[in-house]
Amino acid sequence: MKERARQEARRRLEAKLLPFGAAGGGLRQAKGWARATRRALRVPAAEVATRLGTTRRAVYRLEEAEAAGRLELGRLRLLAAALDCELVYALRPAKGTLEGLAAEAERLREEAQERRWMRRKRQAGAMLSGAATMRREARLALRRLGIRV
Repeated sequence: MKERARQEARRRLEAKLLPFGAAGGGLRQAKGWARATRRALRVPAAEVATRLGTTRRAVYRLEEAEAAGRLELGRLRLLAAALDCELVYALRPAKGTLEGLAAEAERLREEAQERRWMRRKRQAGAMLSGAATMRREARLALRRLGIRV
């Protein structure tokens, strides 16, 4: 039942990610989305600064930080609101689908579990053979002392 719910959740998420997949790998902007959006909307940095209650230079620094991937999401959300925009944030598979990634993760988990099981089996075998050796040595030692076992 849990697996069915997970599959359904992946299908719903996959449907929401379709627009991002259609965009392909070209989702990055060289100078950042914030600057590209502000310029496309023809909003001067001074106006954004006024809306944010900061300076023009601070707006430029925010845009530079966003382009470099150093801007926190909360600050990016504020910058988007100052541009009368909404921040849209998503993680999408680099290759394939969420369902495919989930299947690959399950396969890797099963392989790791199989390796652990085989390692434990070998360790148990080694312990058993070690115990058998100890029993033989104990019998020999007792026989040398004249005790029959």
